[in-house]
Amino acid sequence: MTDHSNPDRDRYLARQVRYGYRRATGAAQILNQWWTSEDGKRLRRLKRLAGALRSVLSDPEFDKIEPVSLKAGVLTLAVSDTMLLSELRNHRHGELVAALVEQGTGINRVVYRLKRRPAGR
Repeated sequence: MTDHSNPDRDRYLARQVRYGYRRATGAAQILNQWWTSEDGKRLRRLKRLAGALRSVLSDPEFDKIEPVSLKAGVLTLAVSDTMLLSELRNHRHGELVAALVEQGTGINRVVYRLKRRPAGR
């Protein structure tokens, strides 16, 4: 989680008593601030993405893919199996994009890449 400067938070902390009892901040308030931050929004998008991928792919297939990039509505998936890569590109692309749109991920295009193996293998 990134810790950006927030003027309201800084003023709130400056009003606190430095020595002695301080007012407690409610957990709901802290969680609400985090969920409305960019990190919280990104996590919600990734949860929707995982749900959409799981609805289209079986568990063994899901284990063979890795989301590499998600920028401007374009999802890049690295696929470790060439047969699965071919199947996704040629036969199941429309089904996958439809599931991503239905889940509200904001993704309207998917790019597939063959996952590189580490050197020495």
